[in-house]
Amino acid sequence: MKKATWLLSRLFFLIILSTFYAIGSKINPIPALNTILWFTLIYCVISSVKEIGNSSKTQAPFIIGIAIILCYVITAIQNAHYIASYNELYLTGINSVFPETWLEDSLTSILHPSVWYQKLKFTMGFEHLVIHLGSHYKIDFGVLGTNLIRFAEYLGFFITPFLYRYDICKTTI
Repeated sequence: MKKATWLLSRLFFLIILSTFYAIGSKINPIPALNTILWFTLIYCVISSVKEIGNSSKTQAPFIIGIAIILCYVITAIQNAHYIASYNELYLTGINSVFPETWLEDSLTSILHPSVWYQKLKFTMGFEHLVIHLGSHYKIDFGVLGTNLIRFAEYLGFFITPFLYRYDICKTTI
């Protein structure tokens, strides 16, 4: 019972933390701060893995389960934000940090996997990362580059805890 309570509380904490990460990385225009947020979330996952103990029978399912849940929640929130911003901009001409329907869309995306999937398809087909360097220069990654960066971000949630588990990166974290 104690282990189940710990697991549920840790899961709830990581879901709340991933929600803050999704919001922060979506509204924050500075890639370095987004990277720091990402490493903070990874650090919390690794700390949770360390608390489980050394049994790979419990660690591997925990890592995979947490990674799937975090990726699902993060993509639901980020995709809902992108689509709400897109709709708000093109339907009303207003561009705000927190679009009006964003919260309801995020909750709908989290609760209904079919809605999540539709939002994911739309976002992966249209969103592209643009980094502005001053007023005259910008780096546009395009749709493919943005999706590759997104894939690497989510892949990190799966790989990094396993690397830590097998002593590959213990000295750096």
